[in-house]
Amino acid sequence: MNITNNNAYSTITCDEDKLTLGNQFVLAFKDRDWDLLRSIITDDCTWVLPGKGELAGSSDGAERVIEKAKHFVKNLDLGSGHIHVCLNCVAMAIQNQAVSGVPDSIEHIATVNTMRDGKISCINSFFSDVSGMRNYFTALA
Repeated sequence: MNITNNNAYSTITCDEDKLTLGNQFVLAFKDRDWDLLRSIITDDCTWVLPGKGELAGSSDGAERVIEKAKHFVKNLDLGSGHIHVCLNCVAMAIQNQAVSGVPDSIEHIATVNTMRDGKISCINSFFSDVSGMRNYFTALA
């Protein structure tokens, strides 16, 4: 039996290529470009969010990750951020502003994307206010 490890080390060795992948990830969210997002994640991609809200926990598989992404950006405007590169990951530190109808506050989110075979295979997001994050998100439809 062949088991795929979502956290396998990246086969991307060029830091510029890792940075490009990180920028494409942020651009997909900013532009709500789900085709772009789908093109840069693996079929078995996993996205994990902390807390107890509707979006908390693990979403497994590309289609579930994209559905989570659609709801994730529904009440947030992605703001300024920085992309950091390491051996097998890209990390993004992004400041998000809540949109109307949601408490007027800023959420600082760090997202670490592990790469495999030139794509993102695992997304882990970290929130500055885990208990308050459910104020930003609506229930999954």
